[in-house]
Amino acid sequence: MMEHNDEKEKLIQAIRVLDKRLKEMNEKLLESESFKQSFISNLKNELMDPITTIFLVLSNIVKANVDCGELREYLTIMYRETLNVYHKCLNIFTAADFESGEVSLKSDKILVKNFLEDVIDLFALKIKEKNVEVDLKIMNEFAYFITDAEKFRLIFMNILNNSIYYAPDGSKISINAWMTKENLNIVFADTGGKFDDEDINKNFIEILSTGVDSYKSSREKNLSIAVTKMLIEFMNGSIVVTSKENETVIAIHLPSLQGAENISLEGNKFFFDDTETF
Repeated sequence: MMEHNDEKEKLIQAIRVLDKRLKEMNEKLLESESFKQSFISNLKNELMDPITTIFLVLSNIVKANVDCGELREYLTIMYRETLNVYHKCLNIFTAADFESGEVSLKSDKILVKNFLEDVIDLFALKIKEKNVEVDLKIMNEFAYFITDAEKFRLIFMNILNNSIYYAPDGSKISINAWMTKENLNIVFADTGGKFDDEDINKNFIEILSTGVDSYKSSREKNLSIAVTKMLIEFMNGSIVVTSKENETVIAIHLPSLQGAENISLEGNKFFFDDTETF
């Protein structure tokens, strides 16, 4: 009888443990569903708002006789909103690639000075609207670097956009770049406030549930920064953030893809570049 009671008690305990695990699993599933629902809602708003603006502007251009000044204003709005959607989509699709394990490196030869200047030019409108100065200094101006141009471009776009957004109006963003034999170093400095690289969230679904780049909390808690950290680590690089007085310094280090085969010589080409065909 005693042995029967012991077995019964063990069975009851096992059922309790199983019940607890099932409840925890159910809570996680509900939480996951909540994240997904929020993600879809936020994604719809973040992408459809600028797309709707573009269509409205195009509609006005088609329907009305506009002068050159009005046309330029319309085109400026379209450019800003198109770049906004393009940038968000790059981060979303890159996050999706990481989630599905579909990430690989390709080798491109880039002229560093032209490459960085082209990306800064993309944000010329935002820079002007924010009235910030972007001071780019490159130690070896004619240096070439072998990297994955698409991934490096997104890294630079994300950090620059973050600095522009958080920098106070009328302030200065300093960017210093230099190459050693096999490495590229880029250091951003701005007065945009705290940036905690240890607190970068890598849970894409959780981040997306609050918006692609919601800026609702702190500098490091948005999809573009999470993607940036993942890309840098995937490329065997590093990102280090420090603060001195009221200045935030973001330093990235990327190793060259030395010894890579099938190196593309078109790493500087980019369809948003003024010299390229849309």
